[in-house]
Amino acid sequence: MSATNSQSGINTDPEAGSQSRNRIETAQYFVGKTASLNILKTSVQPDGQIIDWIPIESQGEIASPPPLPAFPFHPSPNTKVTSEPDCQQATGPLFSLEMEGAEKGPGGTVPILRQDLKLLSNKPTLTQRLSETAPSTKGKRKLQSMATLTIEVGWIIYPAQVAHPHSFTFFNTNGYTQISDNKGGWNTEVKCWVQYDNTISPGATIGPLCADGGLQTIIPIKVPLHEGNWRVYVIDRWIRYYPASLFRTDVADPAQTLAQGSDQVSWYGAVYQTDETLTSTNMGSGEWPWTRFTHSAFIKNITWIDADSILHDYDGTQHSIVSDEEGYTMETHYKSGFDWWQSYMWIGGPGAGGKIGAESERTKDTEVELL
Repeated sequence: MSATNSQSGINTDPEAGSQSRNRIETAQYFVGKTASLNILKTSVQPDGQIIDWIPIESQGEIASPPPLPAFPFHPSPNTKVTSEPDCQQATGPLFSLEMEGAEKGPGGTVPILRQDLKLLSNKPTLTQRLSETAPSTKGKRKLQSMATLTIEVGWIIYPAQVAHPHSFTFFNTNGYTQISDNKGGWNTEVKCWVQYDNTISPGATIGPLCADGGLQTIIPIKVPLHEGNWRVYVIDRWIRYYPASLFRTDVADPAQTLAQGSDQVSWYGAVYQTDETLTSTNMGSGEWPWTRFTHSAFIKNITWIDADSILHDYDGTQHSIVSDEEGYTMETHYKSGFDWWQSYMWIGGPGAGGKIGAESERTKDTEVELL
């Protein structure tokens, strides 16, 4: 319960005051980040996103991207194909700067998404907002280890970050213990990344999404280590990279860190919210994996690259984990032999309550991601 002075209009609840300070501190952080950029142009996109355009060279020396893959993981956006299973159609999505009416920056600039301050909520502290730890949890989520170093790429629904479904990247160099420039964080919210594509960037909204029973959307992603940088490939281009030197730690052997390679790759869907009650948020459409193509969410062409740059279909030896089988589950098909699918999985579910396709209980502090 909160106490409000009806005459002055001042909220006297100490917790409410703390939450207000959290929002102010977080807003000041993002305003400061924007002020530090060398902005040549600012554009407002049809979906409401504000994009600041900075000279690509203002990020420092730019490493040349590797050659494009010899073959695409999927045809270019808007190219429909007949694909297995069930011979249904699939297409690539459009990102916000590819959509009708999008306004791009001058030549030689790259896009940086500006945080919409109206989306910030009061509850998280600045550190919690920048990190992957929710305000009410006592630990770290996902790959929970002090020794864990990660690069994460996918798409997400996270209203406190961007109002609409959008792409994201996240990195951590210290087991999720410190979120700051060159240590860990989302998208362009902290320094360390280098952006070199002028169309696709982390935080960009995406569409159309898959429709339950209708058109399916596929986003190819590849994250190899190339010439000292972890490169991020999306759809049909290299968009950005993380210098591998970020991941050198106090360990004697850099080969034990992401500075020289990875010893684990994970693919997953996740639903996460700030309170500790069971979430009723749908993963994907909310349909169960056994409903399969055009209904269930899926991850396909699951591959990994060895130290000799040879591509392998994932064979399932790393095992599968389902943390809440009552709300979500998965169905795996490794080395299937289907040309456009190979190793793949169906994932999803309705969450607590089992309301498939219903309006979710999602709030600004709820995340739904597919990686």
